[in-house]
Amino acid sequence: MFLAGAAHAQSALMITGVMDGTLGSGHPKVVELYARQDISDLSVYQLGLAFDGQPLQEPAYRFPAVSLKKGSFVYLSSQQAGFYSFFGWQAGLVAGFLQINGNDALALYRHGELMDVYGQPGQNGTGTAWEYTDGWAYRKR
Repeated sequence: MFLAGAAHAQSALMITGVMDGTLGSGHPKVVELYARQDISDLSVYQLGLAFDGQPLQEPAYRFPAVSLKKGSFVYLSSQQAGFYSFFGWQAGLVAGFLQINGNDALALYRHGELMDVYGQPGQNGTGTAWEYTDGWAYRKR
């Protein structure tokens, strides 16, 4: 599966993967992001979700004020224990709100401007090409 969204050409950060895990209650829930450029303050980015075919909500998560080097990945997980159990290392960021279920769309914003989207906000992803229930979707390009 691949990410269907196209990253904004000006965005230093992009969504490269989403996961609805196979551990208890579908954990870990994960969003993988990639730095296309050095980012001195990640807090200018926010993540929005569209659950079960709903439209995008106001960004639900603001990233912390940390830097990220070009070529780095950062992992946002719903829980640290599930992430560690699945991957064998600690997630960089943890946010309990991240309760994606494989049919939910995600959006990445920078200062409120849409930079990247996974899925189709306003459409329930169940049975679509972008569904990632109990698995990964990963960007090819």
